Amino acid sequence: MRTKSYPQSIPRKNYQCYQLPALFDYSRFMVVICPTVSLISSQLQGLQMKGIEAALIGHASGGSILQSVDIKDTADLPPLLFTTPEYFVTKMKRELFTMQDRLKLLVLDEVHKMFDRMTNFMECYDSFKSLKEEFPGTPIMALTPTLSEQQLCVLCTEHLRKPVLLKSSVKKNNIEIIVHKYYIDAKRANKAPWDSIENQLVAAIQEDFAIVYMYFKMDVEKMVQSLKKAGINEVKSYHGSLPSDLKTKTDKSFRAREFQVLVATEA
Repeated sequence: MRTKSYPQSIPRKNYQCYQLPALFDYSRFMVVICPTVSLISSQLQGLQMKGIEAALIGHASGGSILQSVDIKDTADLPPLLFTTPEYFVTKMKRELFTMQDRLKLLVLDEVHKMFDRMTNFMECYDSFKSLKEEFPGTPIMALTPTLSEQQLCVLCTEHLRKPVLLKSSVKKNNIEIIVHKYYIDAKRANKAPWDSIENQLVAAIQEDFAIVYMYFKMDVEKMVQSLKKAGINEVKSYHGSLPSDLKTKTDKSFRAREFQVLVATEA
Protein backbone atom coordinates (compact mmCIF):
# COMPACT_ATOMS: atom_id res chain seq x y z
CA MET A 1 0.00 0.00 0.00
CA ARG A 2 1.37 3.41 -0.98
CA THR A 3 0.92 6.12 1.60
CA LYS A 4 1.58 9.82 1.39
CA SER A 5 1.88 12.77 3.73
CA TYR A 6 -0.07 15.98 3.49
CA PRO A 7 1.33 19.27 4.81
CA GLN A 8 -1.43 21.86 4.86
CA SER A 9 -1.50 25.57 5.51
CA ILE A 10 -5.15 26.44 5.90
CA PRO A 11 -7.41 28.29 8.36
CA ARG A 12 -8.57 26.20 11.34
CA LYS A 13 -12.29 26.41 10.51
CA ASN A 14 -11.54 24.99 7.03
CA TYR A 15 -9.01 22.32 7.83
CA GLN A 16 -11.24 20.56 10.33
CA CYS A 17 -12.50 18.67 7.29
CA TYR A 18 -9.60 16.27 7.99
CA GLN A 19 -11.88 14.78 10.63
CA LEU A 20 -14.33 13.49 8.03
CA PRO A 21 -12.59 10.15 7.25
CA ALA A 22 -13.16 9.07 10.83
CA LEU A 23 -16.91 9.08 10.24
CA PHE A 24 -16.93 6.46 7.49
CA ASP A 25 -15.09 3.54 9.10
CA TYR A 26 -15.58 2.89 12.80
CA SER A 27 -13.37 -0.21 12.68
CA ARG A 28 -10.31 2.03 12.47
CA PHE A 29 -9.33 5.30 14.14
CA MET A 30 -7.27 8.40 13.48
CA VAL A 31 -5.00 10.17 15.98
CA VAL A 32 -4.74 13.95 16.17
CA ILE A 33 -1.69 15.30 18.04
CA CYS A 34 -2.50 18.79 19.30
CA PRO A 35 -0.23 21.09 21.38
CA THR A 36 -2.49 21.76 24.37
CA VAL A 37 -5.42 20.22 26.20
CA SER A 38 -7.24 23.55 25.81
CA LEU A 39 -7.15 23.30 22.03
CA ILE A 40 -8.25 19.67 22.24
CA SER A 41 -11.12 20.68 24.53
CA SER A 42 -12.37 23.26 22.03
CA GLN A 43 -12.36 20.74 19.19
CA LEU A 44 -13.98 17.97 21.25
CA GLN A 45 -16.77 20.23 22.42
CA GLY A 46 -17.52 21.20 18.82
CA LEU A 47 -17.52 17.57 17.70
CA GLN A 48 -19.72 16.45 20.59
CA MET A 49 -22.25 19.17 19.78
CA LYS A 50 -22.52 17.61 16.31
CA GLY A 51 -22.90 14.11 17.72
CA ILE A 52 -19.48 12.93 16.52
CA GLU A 53 -17.67 10.43 18.73
CA ALA A 54 -14.20 11.62 19.79
CA ALA A 55 -12.08 11.42 22.93
CA LEU A 56 -8.87 12.49 24.61
CA ILE A 57 -6.08 9.94 25.07
CA GLY A 58 -4.13 10.87 28.17
CA HIS A 59 -4.96 12.84 31.27
CA ALA A 60 -7.17 15.90 31.25
CA SER A 61 -5.91 18.90 33.19
CA GLY A 62 -7.39 19.93 36.52
CA GLY A 63 -10.93 21.20 36.26
CA SER A 64 -11.31 19.95 32.68
CA ILE A 65 -14.66 18.50 31.64
CA LEU A 66 -12.92 16.16 29.21
CA GLN A 67 -13.22 12.44 29.67
CA SER A 68 -10.06 10.58 28.76
CA VAL A 69 -9.96 7.02 27.47
CA ASP A 70 -7.27 4.34 27.57
CA ILE A 71 -5.69 3.39 24.25
CA LYS A 72 -5.53 -0.21 25.53
CA ASP A 73 -9.35 -0.39 25.56
CA THR A 74 -9.36 -1.19 21.86
CA ALA A 75 -12.96 -2.40 21.80
CA ASP A 76 -14.34 0.93 23.01
CA LEU A 77 -12.17 3.40 21.12
CA PRO A 78 -14.04 6.08 19.14
CA PRO A 79 -12.90 6.73 15.54
CA LEU A 80 -11.32 10.11 16.39
CA LEU A 81 -8.66 10.36 19.12
CA PHE A 82 -6.83 13.46 20.37
CA THR A 83 -3.65 13.61 22.42
CA THR A 84 -0.81 15.99 23.28
CA PRO A 85 2.73 15.74 21.83
CA GLU A 86 4.20 14.89 25.23
CA TYR A 87 1.77 12.06 25.89
CA PHE A 88 2.10 10.66 22.38
CA VAL A 89 5.91 10.56 22.52
CA THR A 90 6.26 9.18 26.06
CA LYS A 91 3.38 6.68 26.22
CA MET A 92 0.95 6.41 23.33
CA LYS A 93 3.35 5.67 20.48
CA ARG A 94 4.48 2.38 22.03
CA GLU A 95 0.89 1.15 22.17
CA LEU A 96 0.19 2.17 18.57
CA PHE A 97 3.05 0.00 17.31
CA THR A 98 0.95 -3.06 18.14
CA MET A 99 -2.21 -1.82 16.38
CA GLN A 100 -0.97 -0.17 13.20
CA ASP A 101 -3.53 -2.09 11.17
CA ARG A 102 -6.28 -0.09 12.91
CA LEU A 103 -4.57 3.31 12.57
CA LYS A 104 -6.15 5.20 9.68
CA LEU A 105 -4.34 8.55 9.83
CA LEU A 106 -1.85 10.49 11.98
CA VAL A 107 -2.50 14.24 12.17
CA LEU A 108 0.19 16.62 13.45
CA ASP A 109 -1.65 19.79 14.39
CA GLU A 110 0.01 23.23 14.76
CA VAL A 111 3.35 21.98 13.37
CA HIS A 112 4.77 25.51 13.34
CA LYS A 113 5.42 24.83 17.04
CA MET A 114 8.39 22.66 16.09
CA PHE A 115 10.13 25.79 14.79
CA ASP A 116 9.15 27.90 17.79
CA ARG A 117 12.15 28.25 20.08
CA MET A 118 10.02 29.94 22.75
CA THR A 119 8.00 26.82 23.59
CA ASN A 120 8.75 23.37 24.94
CA PHE A 121 6.71 21.70 22.20
CA MET A 122 9.63 21.77 19.78
CA GLU A 123 11.46 18.82 21.35
CA CYS A 124 8.41 16.56 21.06
CA TYR A 125 7.62 17.65 17.52
CA ASP A 126 11.26 17.18 16.55
CA SER A 127 10.99 13.51 17.52
CA PHE A 128 8.26 13.13 14.90
CA LYS A 129 10.94 12.93 12.21
CA SER A 130 10.96 9.16 12.70
CA LEU A 131 7.19 8.67 12.32
CA LYS A 132 7.36 8.07 8.58
CA GLU A 133 9.65 5.07 9.22
CA GLU A 134 7.91 3.88 12.37
CA PHE A 135 4.44 3.92 10.76
CA PRO A 136 5.19 3.13 7.09
CA GLY A 137 1.62 2.13 6.25
CA THR A 138 -0.09 5.13 7.82
CA PRO A 139 -0.68 8.47 6.04
CA ILE A 140 0.60 11.50 7.97
CA MET A 141 -1.04 14.91 7.74
CA ALA A 142 0.68 18.06 9.05
CA LEU A 143 -1.41 21.19 9.69
CA THR A 144 -0.35 24.77 10.29
CA PRO A 145 -1.71 28.28 9.75
CA THR A 146 1.70 29.65 8.83
CA LEU A 147 5.22 28.55 7.87
CA SER A 148 8.05 30.24 6.00
CA GLU A 149 9.22 28.63 2.77
CA GLN A 150 12.38 27.44 4.53
CA GLN A 151 10.39 25.89 7.38
CA LEU A 152 8.01 24.27 4.92
CA CYS A 153 10.98 22.74 3.09
CA VAL A 154 12.31 21.26 6.36
CA LEU A 155 8.87 19.88 7.23
CA CYS A 156 8.44 18.22 3.83
CA THR A 157 11.93 16.74 3.59
CA GLU A 158 12.59 15.68 7.17
CA HIS A 159 9.19 14.80 8.62
CA LEU A 160 7.01 13.64 5.73
CA ARG A 161 7.23 11.21 2.81
CA LYS A 162 6.32 12.28 -0.72
CA PRO A 163 4.11 15.08 0.62
CA VAL A 164 1.15 16.58 -1.22
CA LEU A 165 0.94 20.30 -0.40
CA LEU A 166 -2.47 21.95 -0.02
CA LYS A 167 -2.72 25.68 0.62
CA SER A 168 -5.51 28.11 1.29
CA SER A 169 -5.45 31.87 1.68
CA VAL A 170 -6.01 33.53 5.05
CA LYS A 171 -7.44 36.55 3.24
CA LYS A 172 -11.00 37.24 4.37
CA ASN A 173 -13.26 40.13 3.47
CA ASN A 174 -14.08 40.80 7.12
CA ILE A 175 -10.53 40.45 8.51
CA GLU A 176 -7.63 42.88 8.10
CA ILE A 177 -4.12 41.64 8.81
CA ILE A 178 -1.74 44.40 9.90
CA VAL A 179 1.99 43.77 10.30
CA HIS A 180 4.17 46.26 12.18
CA LYS A 181 7.74 46.27 13.45
CA TYR A 182 8.19 46.92 17.13
CA TYR A 183 11.19 48.09 19.10
CA ILE A 184 12.52 47.01 22.46
CA ASP A 185 13.19 49.84 24.86
CA ALA A 186 16.63 49.17 26.42
CA LYS A 187 15.51 50.88 29.61
CA ARG A 188 12.71 48.32 29.92
CA ALA A 189 14.79 45.29 28.99
CA ASN A 190 13.61 43.37 32.05
CA LYS A 191 10.08 43.32 30.65
CA ALA A 192 8.57 41.33 27.78
CA PRO A 193 9.53 42.58 24.27
CA TRP A 194 5.90 43.43 23.47
CA ASP A 195 5.41 45.45 26.64
CA SER A 196 6.12 48.75 24.90
CA ILE A 197 3.81 48.26 21.91
CA GLU A 198 0.40 48.79 23.52
CA ASN A 199 0.19 52.29 22.03
CA GLN A 200 0.97 50.87 18.57
CA LEU A 201 -1.83 48.35 19.05
CA VAL A 202 -4.28 51.04 20.13
CA ALA A 203 -3.39 53.10 17.04
CA ALA A 204 -3.84 50.06 14.77
CA ILE A 205 -7.11 48.91 16.35
CA GLN A 206 -8.77 52.34 16.69
CA GLU A 207 -12.55 51.70 16.75
CA ASP A 208 -12.38 48.21 15.24
CA PHE A 209 -12.74 44.83 16.94
CA ALA A 210 -9.52 42.83 17.31
CA ILE A 211 -7.88 39.69 18.69
CA VAL A 212 -4.37 40.03 20.12
CA TYR A 213 -2.55 36.69 20.31
CA MET A 214 0.10 36.03 22.95
CA TYR A 215 2.31 33.00 23.64
CA PHE A 216 1.63 32.55 27.35
CA LYS A 217 -1.29 33.16 29.71
CA MET A 218 0.82 35.38 31.98
CA ASP A 219 1.46 37.63 28.99
CA VAL A 220 -2.25 37.68 28.20
CA GLU A 221 -3.10 39.19 31.58
CA LYS A 222 -0.26 41.71 31.33
CA MET A 223 -1.38 42.79 27.87
CA VAL A 224 -4.97 43.20 29.06
CA GLN A 225 -3.79 45.61 31.76
CA SER A 226 -1.48 47.43 29.31
CA LEU A 227 -4.27 47.97 26.80
CA LYS A 228 -6.60 49.25 29.50
CA LYS A 229 -3.95 51.75 30.63
CA ALA A 230 -3.51 52.80 26.99
CA GLY A 231 -7.19 53.62 26.65
CA ILE A 232 -9.05 50.44 25.58
CA ASN A 233 -11.48 49.59 28.36
CA GLU A 234 -13.50 46.88 26.61
CA VAL A 235 -10.83 44.15 26.65
CA LYS A 236 -10.94 40.59 28.04
CA SER A 237 -8.59 37.63 28.34
CA TYR A 238 -8.89 34.10 26.96
CA HIS A 239 -6.49 31.26 27.77
CA GLY A 240 -6.35 27.60 28.74
CA SER A 241 -6.48 28.12 32.51
CA LEU A 242 -9.92 29.74 32.42
CA PRO A 243 -12.92 27.54 33.31
CA SER A 244 -14.58 26.01 30.27
CA ASP A 245 -17.90 27.79 30.86
CA LEU A 246 -16.15 31.16 31.14
CA LYS A 247 -14.23 30.57 27.90
CA THR A 248 -17.47 29.70 26.12
CA LYS A 249 -19.18 32.80 27.53
CA THR A 250 -16.24 35.05 26.55
CA ASP A 251 -16.13 33.59 23.03
CA LYS A 252 -19.85 34.16 22.49
CA SER A 253 -19.64 37.64 23.96
CA PHE A 254 -16.80 38.64 21.61
CA ARG A 255 -18.57 37.21 18.57
CA ALA A 256 -21.62 39.26 19.57
CA ARG A 257 -19.37 42.37 19.73
CA GLU A 258 -20.12 43.00 23.37
CA PHE A 259 -16.50 44.11 23.94
CA GLN A 260 -13.79 45.40 21.61
CA VAL A 261 -10.55 43.45 22.11
CA LEU A 262 -9.85 39.83 23.00
CA VAL A 263 -6.34 38.99 24.21
CA ALA A 264 -5.76 35.27 23.87
CA THR A 265 -3.36 32.39 23.63
CA GLU A 266 -3.99 29.66 21.04
CA ALA A 267 -6.20 27.87 23.62
